[in-house]
Amino acid sequence: MVSNQEIFDEIFIRQKKQLPFVVFRKPHGETLHFIGQSDNKLNYTSSFEEEGFVFAPFNDLSKTVILKPETYLRSDYVNTCEKEHDLHPESDMDIPGKEDHVKLVTEGITAIHKGKLNKVVLSRSQGVMIDHSSYLSIYKTLLNTYKNAFAYWWYHPQVGMWMGASPETLVLVHNSHFQTMSLAGTQRFKGTLDVSWGEKEATEQQIVTDYIAENLSFICATLNVSEVETVRAGNLLHLKTEISGVFKKGCTLRNLIEALHPTPAVCGYPKVLAKEFIVKHEQYERTYYTGFLGYINDKKEGTSLYVNLRCMELNGNKAIVYVGGGVTKDSDPEAEWEETLNKSLTMMRLLK
Repeated sequence: MVSNQEIFDEIFIRQKKQLPFVVFRKPHGETLHFIGQSDNKLNYTSSFEEEGFVFAPFNDLSKTVILKPETYLRSDYVNTCEKEHDLHPESDMDIPGKEDHVKLVTEGITAIHKGKLNKVVLSRSQGVMIDHSSYLSIYKTLLNTYKNAFAYWWYHPQVGMWMGASPETLVLVHNSHFQTMSLAGTQRFKGTLDVSWGEKEATEQQIVTDYIAENLSFICATLNVSEVETVRAGNLLHLKTEISGVFKKGCTLRNLIEALHPTPAVCGYPKVLAKEFIVKHEQYERTYYTGFLGYINDKKEGTSLYVNLRCMELNGNKAIVYVGGGVTKDSDPEAEWEETLNKSLTMMRLLK
């Protein structure tokens, strides 16, 4: 174990030398992990058999980056922020792009009513000017504010810099056992988990759950699906179903990833048609937003992968925040816009 400051010093050195690194803390965890490469080589994995930290794009046909753990440091995380960040919702936000997003969602609803899709996840991005010297301060605040999320800061000079606090597990694997989740539906947290959900959110959640269970049934010897529960993620509430099981003999981590990614929670259903709609109609390229990331093949802890949600890309004095939401036949375009505003607060509040 090293101190928090030693890890933060290592981050500063690697930024200055433009060397790849990632620092992260797992959900509910108390350990800060740091991984660094000694060169700026861009390494990829397609087999997912190596050990290291992977960073995968939304497009499952694109390459997955892997950082080799040439330097691996751990510290007991000590809060260095004076107070937790305010999470009370703001009543009025002057955010551009409403007209475009409402139009996009309307197009999605039209496609669903034509019978081509059951669900499609539509997203947008928004830029915010920041001070590039505040990156470390932003990450410390993120760690302190989102203790139940996968809190990470990732950098590769040939790819870029990303930071986020993901509430969603893609998959946890230990030996032949795995755990994943279906997470969908969104509303603001207003002090209680005892809330009502509409038909739109319930349908959206069930589509994700059914898709995951059906796809995993081909590679699993056993499969367990929990009851739906309401969970909190920062200033938001979601519907969550826990799914766990055991691999069939001969199945691999790659088989599991291919069965899951991208799920209807970040793409839609049917997957191929939803993905085609996203690529054609969204007015930007998602790159690593709604991809996945995490450490694979650790000899003791196995594999822990998370969906890249509630995240932003950092480029000099600009942060690009990514947000989206699931669209079904019962969606309301204005409500979908409001949902993206609520989700954007997860990162936006860190930048003030």
